[in-house]
Amino acid sequence: MDHVHLLIKESIAMMITDPDTANQFTLAELIEGNKWLPTSSVPFVPRFENQ
Repeated sequence: MDHVHLLIKESIAMMITDPDTANQFTLAELIEGNKWLPTSSVPFVPRFENQ
């Protein structure tokens, strides 16, 4: 495994504990899912449910 591959692999495996940071990676924020997913009939949860 080369150095670049290891850096990429390590950067993906991080733990997010801050709710505001985590919300940036929800369907609502990351891909603006609230705008188009409801019309697709695909079930989804736009944000974390415990908020």
